[in-house]
Amino acid sequence: MQMSESYFVPEVIHLEHTLENGQCFRWRKISEGHYLGVVHGMVLEAKQMEEGTLLTPMDEELFQRVFYDYFGFGRDLLRRQDALAQKDPWLKIAVDYCRGLSILKQDPWETLITFILSQNNHIPRIRSLVEKLAVLRGPKLTYRGNQLPDRQEEFYGFPTPSELENVTEEELRTLGFGYRAGYVVDAVQKVLAGEVDLEKVVGLPLHGGREELKRIKGVGNKVADCVLLFGYGFQEAFPVDVWVLRALERFYCKEIEEAGSREAFIKEYFGGEGGLAQQMLFHTLRNGMYP
Repeated sequence: MQMSESYFVPEVIHLEHTLENGQCFRWRKISEGHYLGVVHGMVLEAKQMEEGTLLTPMDEELFQRVFYDYFGFGRDLLRRQDALAQKDPWLKIAVDYCRGLSILKQDPWETLITFILSQNNHIPRIRSLVEKLAVLRGPKLTYRGNQLPDRQEEFYGFPTPSELENVTEEELRTLGFGYRAGYVVDAVQKVLAGEVDLEKVVGLPLHGGREELKRIKGVGNKVADCVLLFGYGFQEAFPVDVWVLRALERFYCKEIEEAGSREAFIKEYFGGEGGLAQQMLFHTLRNGMYP
């Protein structure tokens, strides 16, 4: 890629709420409304503008082919969030706080590994482990923009299954992966052997995709649903971690009882907006914005 120009997208998403809500781990803030990320094999800057989003380096062909879907442009985001705000006071608080939060559509393989690493972990440590894995086996990248801070940095893309083929559990444990090292190695081996088909998941219903991903050691419902939502774009996926469980039990206890189960309530109440609703509830509760 030779371009160094910026590309302006005349659609506003809220970058802070989108890139700092726990759905991705390779973006960092440069300054207010200005982020640097390693994504889809390139180093990319995203900058919040008054009437849109500025991406550097970028051209129209690459944007339409990859990053239109990646950032969730063209999904009528604000109208959908405003509709959710009408459902109940808890969602209204969430929308008022993080309106413009977009669900990213990331690389499924990278999303799988990063959420395996997220188990019983906090965001700074997840970021550190993901970066260590990229440096260990990922390709070195060249930044071709023009707005980096005045310091030398090296950037590495996220390694593919083939690039991780010979990685060992012991090697990952020495880097601090702990018990998750075995899960990463199992994922690499099963994907390379065809025992788990990541491409097949695209055409499966939610339950089928979840079961395919759960064939990997250490992948349960929560990790699988994160991968389905953030990696494949299953908008009805509703990952339930401790924060989301807390929100459900605090805000919807009576409704869950009436529905007969948590799963039945989620499907009936949130429907195809489950992923967006849960991420806003998660982000709002985790940041202490509920009274």
